[in-house]
Amino acid sequence: GSAVYLFAGVVLGAQSQLTGSVGFPLGVAAGVLVSSVCKMIACILQYSMGYGMGKFVKVQQFVGVDKVPTRAMEQILNQRGLKIDKVAILVAGPDWPTSVLCGILRLNVPAMLLGTLPVILVSIIPQVLVGALLTYQDESSSGIMSIISSSVTLAAAVVQALAMFFFTYRIMKVVDEDGEKLAMEREEHRAVAELTRKEQDYVQALKEVSDWKRLSCAQKTTVLLSSFCILVASFIFMADYSVTDKFCFRSFNITSKIGASYLEGGLAGNALNLVIVPMGWVALGLAVTGTTLHVVINKWLACNARSNLVSGASKTDVQAMSPSTIGKSTSSYSAFKDTE
Repeated sequence: GSAVYLFAGVVLGAQSQLTGSVGFPLGVAAGVLVSSVCKMIACILQYSMGYGMGKFVKVQQFVGVDKVPTRAMEQILNQRGLKIDKVAILVAGPDWPTSVLCGILRLNVPAMLLGTLPVILVSIIPQVLVGALLTYQDESSSGIMSIISSSVTLAAAVVQALAMFFFTYRIMKVVDEDGEKLAMEREEHRAVAELTRKEQDYVQALKEVSDWKRLSCAQKTTVLLSSFCILVASFIFMADYSVTDKFCFRSFNITSKIGASYLEGGLAGNALNLVIVPMGWVALGLAVTGTTLHVVINKWLACNARSNLVSGASKTDVQAMSPSTIGKSTSSYSAFKDTE
């Protein structure tokens, strides 16, 4: 994605300006060529991963192949030729999800690559050029190059945003026009629909045990601590980003050198010096703690939901006492356990 294109521009742009090298224009052209080839290879590899993972019913369910919006996107991508809405999805959609989804939906590979080619004009050329201009060494025209870099970045961002808005609009339009047809049950997605039905009891049980009034004191404490740690860490990160005098992370640009001194924008030979002691490590520690507690409470509630389902399935007297899903005997839970 963008990081690769910028990096290619920085590396090849800098190398092309060395004595006896090919020159700046050819360096930019080489960066565009390398980035374009990498983009096409990445699309094929991601498609292959989606094609392989798409054989699993659980993956199909996670992607939502039986949902109307996903089917609307599939309908757009299956169009013949380079229709503008199809190209907008392939170009402006996130690299990983878009290509993987194409593989899961078993779309045509040559058509996918052909529709992705305009990304060279929309994204690759501008971002490689911006990366290369960061290394441009001609001081006499540095002001002009700075203006060009800013203009190219702005133009690329505007085009990318417009493409995203357009394909979102087109998906909504297809849903509005063909929603009933897209919502019809398909034979190839019958297994996905069946799995969803089998898991409904578990989803309801998880919803019930997650109710705040039903949480134990320890569970509530875990939720509050997780939220507190993540909020405080986020506040520290945003404060550090907003001020000039950094107190969490030192400024380090894509063209900076780790071996350079702090005054030269480097890290004094140690990458860990990017984090400023102590606030940087405090903020990172809070973020890790909050995330860990979030995972813990999720696993805890999931375990409670499964336990309630098992006890509800084995105690018929509980079924008579409670109208809730947790208290009902469910024959589908055995199928749910098989999917784990």
